[in-house]
Amino acid sequence: MEHIRILHIIFILGLALSTTHGQTPFPCQGQVIVVQPDDALIELTIASNNGLRTIPIDDNIGQQTLAMGFRRTDALLYAINPISRALYRIDANGQLETLGTVDVDPTLVYLAGDVTEDGSSFVVIGSDPDDRIDKKLFVINLDNGNYDTEEFTFDRNTFSSDITFHPVTGMMYGFDSSTRGFYTHVLGTTTIDLKEPVFIEHNVEGVYFDAFGMSICLGLKRT
Repeated sequence: MEHIRILHIIFILGLALSTTHGQTPFPCQGQVIVVQPDDALIELTIASNNGLRTIPIDDNIGQQTLAMGFRRTDALLYAINPISRALYRIDANGQLETLGTVDVDPTLVYLAGDVTEDGSSFVVIGSDPDDRIDKKLFVINLDNGNYDTEEFTFDRNTFSSDITFHPVTGMMYGFDSSTRGFYTHVLGTTTIDLKEPVFIEHNVEGVYFDAFGMSICLGLKRT
């Protein structure tokens, strides 16, 4: 699956309210966290020459993850294993805790995911890796400890590389690799609004919003 998605990118924004998980919360300083193909966890910053500078956190977090999101209510990362469907919680030291197996479709690949702004749900999109089309959207409950899921049909000929939630409106935004453009989606509905293509030279692997509601994309050069 690494030929489909190479980087997993998280932007850490906002104040953590509390954490009782025995894990170390991430400091909310607007930093970007990246999980690399070898499952190394790093912090990404912009150097004085406008180049990218990496700060290692953990050389290998121990499990493969694709869809991942930051939960501002406990300042921890949540991720899903694309094969075992295990749900993980990851802290600022790279310590990974397995929370259980979630009820999502095992025939699909989960590249795009994020936690809703209120921290109540981890949302992931299941895509057909052969047809490169999004098929289902799952909302995983993070509040009740059972991690139960709601399933929604999501077949709009998009192929999402990542999703993110707007920090003010809470609206879900996704990046469609097929049209190379953004779309918006209202959770619990079939409403998808495709935006104009983004004409950039790189493959977009991750999207997030900064504190001012501006969308920022990170990715790799096309080959």
